[in-house]
Amino acid sequence: MVIDGHGVAKLKRGRLFEITVTPGPHTVQMTIDWCSSPVVHVDLDVGCDVTLTCGPSSVPSREVMFGGRGATAKYISLELDAE
Repeated sequence: MVIDGHGVAKLKRGRLFEITVTPGPHTVQMTIDWCSSPVVHVDLDVGCDVTLTCGPSSVPSREVMFGGRGATAKYISLELDAE
């Protein structure tokens, strides 16, 4: 897990991870090997909780492997959960 460009955690399949960050705007991205998720932008108010869910992308792996520039950023799905 990368928050604001800094690696903050290594997550395992099926596990939950909780981290506290300062209020304000942040970027979140998941990475594995040379692939990643798209960047998710969140803007947190004081006392606000945000939940993100990651998993395999619905983009076919062949498209990711041979899709050219930017395709590796579609390998992992990272979504902001609606509250």
